[in-house]
Amino acid sequence: MPSNFSNSALRNSHIAEFGGAKMETDPAATAITRDTVLIVDDEPLNRDLLALVLRGEDCELLFAGDSESAVSLAETKQPSLILLDVMMPGKDGKVARHGYDVCTRLKRDSATAHIPIVFLSALHERAERIRGLRLGASDFIAKPFDRGEVVARVRSQLAVSRLTRELIAVNHRLVEKQVNLDSDLRAAADIQRALLPARISERLPGVQIAYRLDPSEGVGGDVCNYHNLDEHHLVAYIVDVSGHGVPAAMLAVAISRSLAPPSLHRAIDGSAGIDPAMFAPAEVMRRLDREYPIERFDKFFTICYLVIDLRTGEFRYSRAGHPMPVVVRREGGLELLAAGGTIIGLSSTLPFEEGIGRLAPHDMIVLYTDGVTECQAPDGEFFGDDGLSRALLGTAGAEPEAACEKVMHDLLEFSGGARMRDDLTLMAVRYEGCASAPPPAAGYEVGTCD
Repeated sequence: MPSNFSNSALRNSHIAEFGGAKMETDPAATAITRDTVLIVDDEPLNRDLLALVLRGEDCELLFAGDSESAVSLAETKQPSLILLDVMMPGKDGKVARHGYDVCTRLKRDSATAHIPIVFLSALHERAERIRGLRLGASDFIAKPFDRGEVVARVRSQLAVSRLTRELIAVNHRLVEKQVNLDSDLRAAADIQRALLPARISERLPGVQIAYRLDPSEGVGGDVCNYHNLDEHHLVAYIVDVSGHGVPAAMLAVAISRSLAPPSLHRAIDGSAGIDPAMFAPAEVMRRLDREYPIERFDKFFTICYLVIDLRTGEFRYSRAGHPMPVVVRREGGLELLAAGGTIIGLSSTLPFEEGIGRLAPHDMIVLYTDGVTECQAPDGEFFGDDGLSRALLGTAGAEPEAACEKVMHDLLEFSGGARMRDDLTLMAVRYEGCASAPPPAAGYEVGTCD
């Protein structure tokens, strides 16, 4: 067959091989199982010619003879490619450059904007081509049609269309996965919040407590809490699991369960009732180190664990690789609590040191994670221990809520309002004193014991 078809040869071939309207796809079909080409031309002969040229391209063909039919088929059938005549009838039935209007409508609709459009036109002026391309068309095919050109351009655009549809499908799957991930993160965040005290600031017999938790990713590996062992002893702890996100949060859940009084006591001796002596901080560190080896969870964590005698203000504590707590004396002095050992998870043979001290009424202990001291300013400077000390010096004698607010305010100002790169947790415990408790010994200092 020659490169340019004669009209009579085309019509005879089409009648013999295609049977006219039988080529149209069933409008009830919604799924495209292979490439589909929508041919839009008001001249039946041109539609016949293109159908004949594309008969060997393994694609389904759809036909439209006016602009409204073209838009309707494009929206309902979602073809892989549209071959669109420039000169065609509009709503008024008059033939004009309505192909440009169809292209504009399809490209403005998000449901059809991805479909490549190739204009069919006998208009050879450069300005006409530029206009079509600016409207979003992918290519031009000149009339009269050349068989080789039509096949080459259609194959090229169908290849692009397949890639586009694959990208759309992949993006759709990614969006679905992101929706599921967001749902999982919200669930993990709810679980994490359930591990925290019910109120960010609370007054209990003998103490006031306040905390702040700001995970870097909506959910993280920091957790803090407190509970009474009995009417005379209060436990407070803060944990920082390595990493961020759901894995760190789930390990934090397990650790919190391990630190719950009934769970912890059964793990130690299996008996009923709670003996405060069984909650010696150094013993708690050793037990956690045995239960949470790195090779089991592929993570480690740091912790600071504190037990306060509400009758006397005496406290015992231990740290496992965690930043040193700060005692804020009501007169304005600051003291660091250094006793402890290495991170949890190393199954270390090294002992965990236990420290002791005593709080006078309105003295406060501040526990925090390294997200506080490692907060960075826009110039890269770290907030550090000095920044924390400056913040806490102004909170001597203040209530824990005010102390937490002061530190968080200074961190926000220091960072220039930037999002924290690490989970950030802060807890302040102020001893209120007990009327029946003996006065603290003069010159009593924080010390350590094995």
